[in-house]
Amino acid sequence: MNQTVQIIKCLCTLILFFIEYCHLNKQELGIPHINVDEVINMTYVEMENSDVEIGGHWMPNDCIPYQKVAVILPHRNRQHEYQTLLKRLHSMLKKQKINYTIFIVTQVKFL
Repeated sequence: MNQTVQIIKCLCTLILFFIEYCHLNKQELGIPHINVDEVINMTYVEMENSDVEIGGHWMPNDCIPYQKVAVILPHRNRQHEYQTLLKRLHSMLKKQKINYTIFIVTQVKFL
């Protein structure tokens, strides 16, 4: 058992040795056109970001990101705004090759 763990650790070290840190192409980071009247639903956001894990986590698989980011979104009765923001955030963070997780926290009204 111990030998198996050591072999796995060696393999992980070798893989990390051959993978480079992420390099950004600044020309790809340009400002996207934003259509304010665009109707976005959650199904569309999910389809467009099928590589995002359940729980809102994504990281590039072709390089090692320099940063880890947690985005916390307070959500309360603003479904359309939240879907639009998610669409923009996923796109922006992926272009920057950031290891990120988006947390959606539901706000509740205190009695």
